[in-house]
Amino acid sequence: MNDSQNEDADPVIDKEVAEIVRRHLGIKTLDERKSDRQDFYDLSVWQIQESLRAAYQAGRNAR
Repeated sequence: MNDSQNEDADPVIDKEVAEIVRRHLGIKTLDERKSDRQDFYDLSVWQIQESLRAAYQAGRNAR
């Protein structure tokens, strides 16, 4: 993540998001690595939909 994103970072949320991204999108880290090959991904719409549904459900479960 870049510096502006880290200002309001919540470690609990970041951990959950990282797990969702790893599990549903196959992305090992969300850390910026300053490499197009490592910072940009080709994703299918169903992968994106699945990860967004998982994030939504995680938010509902956190209440």
